[in-house]
Amino acid sequence: MTNILLIGFSNAGNLEKGNALWKGNFFNDIMSVSDLEKLKNEKSIKRVIGYFACKNDAGENCYDLELGNIELNEKNLKVNYSILGRSELKSYQVKTAIYKILNEKNQGVNNFPFCIAAEEENFNAILEDDGIINQINKLKQTNNWLGIYKLYEPLSGIKEKKYIWNNERVLNMLSFASAKLSEVSVNLKYNFKNDIDKNEFLKKQKQYRDETIMLRERCIELNPENAGYYSNLGYSYYQFVRELSVPGGRRDGSILECANNCIKYIDKALEIDPCRITDLYRKGQILTSVMPVNLLYSGKSKSKEESKSKEESKSEVNEKIKEGIKCFQKAEEVYEIIPEIDEKGLDRYKKEYIKSLYNAAGAYNSQVNYDWDYRKYFLKYSKEITGVRGSVESENLDKSLYYIEKCIIKDSKLSVKKLSLKEALDVAKCDGAVCGVYKLYSAGKYFFQKYWYMSGYGENENIESNEARVYAENYLRAALKFPWTDNFKKQSKAFIAERLGRLLITKNDKNEYEKAIEIMKPFINERTGYYIRYTYATALYKAGKTDEAAKQIKASMINIKQNKQVWLGNFMLSCIEIKNGNMEEAGKILKKVIEESNKNGVKNTDSLYVAEAFIKYKSGDRVSALGALEMAMKINPYKKVYKERYDKWSKGEIDFDLLEI
Repeated sequence: MTNILLIGFSNAGNLEKGNALWKGNFFNDIMSVSDLEKLKNEKSIKRVIGYFACKNDAGENCYDLELGNIELNEKNLKVNYSILGRSELKSYQVKTAIYKILNEKNQGVNNFPFCIAAEEENFNAILEDDGIINQINKLKQTNNWLGIYKLYEPLSGIKEKKYIWNNERVLNMLSFASAKLSEVSVNLKYNFKNDIDKNEFLKKQKQYRDETIMLRERCIELNPENAGYYSNLGYSYYQFVRELSVPGGRRDGSILECANNCIKYIDKALEIDPCRITDLYRKGQILTSVMPVNLLYSGKSKSKEESKSKEESKSEVNEKIKEGIKCFQKAEEVYEIIPEIDEKGLDRYKKEYIKSLYNAAGAYNSQVNYDWDYRKYFLKYSKEITGVRGSVESENLDKSLYYIEKCIIKDSKLSVKKLSLKEALDVAKCDGAVCGVYKLYSAGKYFFQKYWYMSGYGENENIESNEARVYAENYLRAALKFPWTDNFKKQSKAFIAERLGRLLITKNDKNEYEKAIEIMKPFINERTGYYIRYTYATALYKAGKTDEAAKQIKASMINIKQNKQVWLGNFMLSCIEIKNGNMEEAGKILKKVIEESNKNGVKNTDSLYVAEAFIKYKSGDRVSALGALEMAMKINPYKKVYKERYDKWSKGEIDFDLLEI
């Protein structure tokens, strides 16, 4: 094995002497890190390089020297040489290589040695490594990911390049480039005119993805104690999940499989370092936003033996959401102690911290049983809460409000703990880590749910519930007016208008119905979602515009695949027919609705039988009307109003409420 002798000089004059002598502390520094066999074996030293050790001379070229002889005893070291000429190497490159050589031996550098013998192969490898990394960094500065990728193209043969295949630093940087190249950020439907071009594009993207996984798995093999390498691989799968989920994105993969892999590698990163805020946030996102939807509906493609029951799936989803909330809360906890240990981390991780608060609010809210029911506004049958609501649900609602308010405050520059309504609106009207429109909408949505909960579905309003509705209305109106950021400028605000429409409908006032119609009307078009049309139709119905309400309901049922509640639309139509006095037509529609509901396992079908009872009663068939009410009481025994109406009809008393329909 050949060696290279590296000698440091303070200036050119000392180098020109033709010899270098070290004694005292300088000699001790050299001997503390030197391999005596290498120094004594002059024949193994094939190259001598003289470099300049002073910081001001770091950019100076080194000198190639020819070794004369080495004189070594217990007190000093002397090297005799002659000067051959300037080297292509810079002094800083040699000093950097020496640092790395000593660190590889776990010797570190206390006092820098001015003479060291190193293995030539290792020295050259370090220089090559630094050269490659410098080259990659230059390309990285201009986001030239393809340029970095082409340095080792094709990557299918990179395993044969042993030095690169065993170099985790280079592989890690290369994987970052291939990951960037693999991203599918375009809407495939609108960006490709034919399937041939689209499939060619997707084939290339898959190649980049596979290569990224290969490189990142290799980094883990080389250094399994590096949490960052597991995190990088977890992020790759996180990115895959996003691409497979977005409208117009690719569909050549399994969302659940990628989600599970994402969590698998993030968990390994967190085992090594439990305080990784970015990983905690991403894991929380997967658990609360991705897995619930896919776990509930993935069974459609499975056999009966493989599919889980709906109850089992819901139970699993709830556990995932709870686990995800813990991830967000851990990210919150870690971030809030950062000022005590790392001021720079405040800016670095603020985005994930704010988003963790925002998503924690959403996750808690997903645990609240909203129970919004359009049927309440088509039939006069609700006078008290349906069923029993628990303290856990109330706690989840309070938590969702706590976290959305905290998100609003922390995403601003204020340092207060509680805001008045006016202050909260002013603070929320800003774009930070979370889009201002979404913050305003979420706050409005959660406060509206609080109203709905505290008022017993709008039946027992009180000071607290009405105050929540005031907050909700102000937030939702602000969300409608506040402009989207550039990232969302094409996004419709129809969902905000719909939620505000619901709120106005709950006020049970003709003027408010008209306001709801006015707010929602601009968002009604051919692509309007069925639930938005249902809310719009409800406002029209309550305002006495039954023909237009029927038109909107029928329009919502044209595309059965997109409308998940066709039965509800038919129920609404039957109520309109009742109101218009067309009992026979209402009965036909309702009979079909009841059959479809029973077939599809629709819950809380008591209102359907109440509607049937109304039809029979107004048609003069009191016996059948009472029979239908008995069915409603059997399905929902909590509704005392059913029993009250049953007793009234049994006695032949006039039902004035019913006559108004």
